[in-house]
Amino acid sequence: MKVEEKFLLVSEAARILNRSAESVREYERSGKLPAHRSPSGVRLFRESDVQRLAKQLPRRATAGLVARVATVAVASSESIECA
Repeated sequence: MKVEEKFLLVSEAARILNRSAESVREYERSGKLPAHRSPSGVRLFRESDVQRLAKQLPRRATAGLVARVATVAVASSESIECA
């Protein structure tokens, strides 16, 4: 029984990895993400390879930044005196 593998375009891989398309291309160039080519030359990435890389990459700092901004906003609002 043959198992069919799902392939992703650069833009789809970028969305899953929460990175830019250029970053995905750089992962290919550096060997971190193997790419395959369609007959017309379009880069295709195995979904399983993209998911593996997603687990290896550090999480983006935006979640921590949002938490820090919220903390600063709350601290600022507590120190403001309303007349």
